Amino acid sequence: MKKLKGIAASPGIGVGEAAILTGPRRSLNNAPFKRIHTSQVTQELQRFQRAVRKAETQIKEIMEELDPISGKDAIYILETHLMILNDRMLLDQVEDLIKNKRYSAEFALRTAHEKLRRVLDEIDDEYIRERRTDFDYVAERIFNNLSGKETVVTELPQGDIVVVAHDISPGEIARLSRKSIKAIATEAGSLISHTSIIARAFQIPAVVGINGLLDFVRDGDTVAVDGTEGTVTLNPGSGTLREIITRRNAYEEYARSLTSSALLSSQTADGVRIHLMVNIELPEEARFVVDYRTDGIGLYRTEYLYLGRKRLPTEMEHYRNYLKIINTIGSLPFTIRTFDLGAEKLLDAKNGEDEPNPALGLRAIRFSLARPHIFVKQLRGILRASAHGNVRILLPLITDVAEIREVKELLTKQMARLSQAGIPFNPHIPIGVMMETPSACLLRHAIVKEVDFLSIGTNDLVQYTLAADRTNEKVSYLFKPTSPSVLKLMEMVLEAAKKEKREVEVCGEVAGEVKYLPLLIGMGFRHLSMSPPFIPRIKKALTFLRANECHRAYQEVKKLNCAEEIDDFLNKTVLKMLPEQLIR
Repeated sequence: MKKLKGIAASPGIGVGEAAILTGPRRSLNNAPFKRIHTSQVTQELQRFQRAVRKAETQIKEIMEELDPISGKDAIYILETHLMILNDRMLLDQVEDLIKNKRYSAEFALRTAHEKLRRVLDEIDDEYIRERRTDFDYVAERIFNNLSGKETVVTELPQGDIVVVAHDISPGEIARLSRKSIKAIATEAGSLISHTSIIARAFQIPAVVGINGLLDFVRDGDTVAVDGTEGTVTLNPGSGTLREIITRRNAYEEYARSLTSSALLSSQTADGVRIHLMVNIELPEEARFVVDYRTDGIGLYRTEYLYLGRKRLPTEMEHYRNYLKIINTIGSLPFTIRTFDLGAEKLLDAKNGEDEPNPALGLRAIRFSLARPHIFVKQLRGILRASAHGNVRILLPLITDVAEIREVKELLTKQMARLSQAGIPFNPHIPIGVMMETPSACLLRHAIVKEVDFLSIGTNDLVQYTLAADRTNEKVSYLFKPTSPSVLKLMEMVLEAAKKEKREVEVCGEVAGEVKYLPLLIGMGFRHLSMSPPFIPRIKKALTFLRANECHRAYQEVKKLNCAEEIDDFLNKTVLKMLPEQLIR
């Protein structure tokens, strides 16, 4: 027996016979350098375009096989792949390389893909970094069509099986889901990778990010995947297997009670209303606002409007993009965070020089104010959209009141120009700021008087407060959301907001984790914004919690002096408040 540890990607326990999935994936990385003759350019372009059209057909065929309800998350991701094929972001670069460099279609695709991949790899936002898999899957599918190597799902054995692979594409999972798949285990992936998202959509237990998994597993091995704990047990003994199966049955009974949680009203057991909102990156994700009956969009990341383009998005492109979302969510709050990257992350931008430490450099609101000709287009697009919905502006990385006032001046000027042109907008559009730096928290009393609402970005607040890069494995042990310093800053912001009667929400990974929910409620937070998949579990957890008990627990937390003590206290306290399955 051997036990491996990975990332708990999709809850539940699955036991079955290992079926190792193999195929030609990642072959794009090995596409050899090859030039073509000038006379072959037209033919090569046509060959590439045929491969793209075939990829589109393949994706649509997979979508047609999916159930529109149980497979809606898979359909959404596959729709994203279709958007990439139609957006031309990747494809235009490939065609330019074929025309101007006379590269073969395969090598041009590899070159363009690698360039885009480098940009996405450097982005200091985990959600956006994980979206790189969209481009990987699309590029790989086109390459397989060019080379004649169809991506084929391995024929699986009969009976209960556990699929084991380095990685699995959304299309493969969608097709596999119709078979007797009990669980999935992969070497690649993260909590928000597509493998994880699709596995959760189909309620298939999954553990991802298991180093060396394929070195230990053989076809036919008995494998037990615990997607709740994040463990994979290979060839367990009879006693261990009986214990695993008992836990599996208990979890499945619990899971059946969770399916309707998305439709619950979001309030505690003692009737305290908790406003739940979603964080999204693409217009297609707005559907979760309706499907999960949430209170709106707490954060719309707009970075994808800028990445991988030869030209920056126009005012009308911004406007149309936001309008798509408004058409889905209606009059619910729609919070648009302005551009939150630096010049070095724009694929073809020549707006700035390399910086030794981009995370502390010219990025987010600093970049926007330093490049008003770019920022104004976004502001005007947001203002136009505000005429049609409940739109709010959210400013990232604010460290000083002067930055807010400068944005207000820009908005005032653009409002005047829109009025002169007879273009409608909301002249009282709410403005908020991300409270994600110690500086902003310390200046909370001045900042809160300048804005209409606040949003605490816990990911960056922890990073900047503790001087610990959460993407750096060497110091990741320091990244502790329960650090007393972080909690104190959050409490200071909340008190300032209450004094001025401003709404303040918690936005970040902390907001979506059940184990932190009693802490946040006990502190007094009533607005939380999170990734859509976490909504049903949070709603279910709320039905077990009482706000007064959470408040008493937080008073005890305030007496503790380090994150380890607080984590230990929370683990014991939360176990008493919530069912164990919800916490994991």
